[in-house]
Amino acid sequence: MGLKILVVFCFFNGFAFSQTLDQYRQNISLAASNKDVCKSMLLLLEKKNLNAINRAYLGTYQTIWANHVFGPIAKWNTFSTGKKNIEQAVLMDADAVEIRALRYAVQKNAPKFLGYYSSLSADKAYILKRKHTLADLGLLQLVKSLNL
Repeated sequence: MGLKILVVFCFFNGFAFSQTLDQYRQNISLAASNKDVCKSMLLLLEKKNLNAINRAYLGTYQTIWANHVFGPIAKWNTFSTGKKNIEQAVLMDADAVEIRALRYAVQKNAPKFLGYYSSLSADKAYILKRKHTLADLGLLQLVKSLNL
C-alpha cells in the first residue's frame, strides 16, 4: 500500500514539474513583449525551490524583466540579478544542456555594452555537441529555437 502511494506521488510530482517546465519554456518568447507574462513567470519562480533549472529560468526571466522596468539603474540592477542567478545555476549544474541553452539565449540577446557574452562560444559548442542526445521534446524545441 505504502509503495503504491509513493509511486503515485512520484508520478504526479514529476508530471507537475514537467508541466511547469513546459510553461517556463513556452512563455520565454512571450515574456520579452508581454510584461504580464514575464511578471507572472517571475512570481511563480520566486515561490519555487531554486534547484539549478528553476534558478536558471528565474535568472532568464529577470534579465527579460529588465526590459519592462523603468530607468537605467533599475534596468541594470534587474539584469545583474538575473545574470547572477544564471551563473549560479551553471555552477550548480554545468552539465545541464537546458541551463547552458538559457545562458546562451540571454547572452546572444543582451546588448553588448552590458558585457555579458563571454560564454557564447563555449555554450554553443556544448549545446551542439549534446543536441543529438536530447530526449525531452520541450528542451529540443527550446534548443532549436536558438538557431545555432
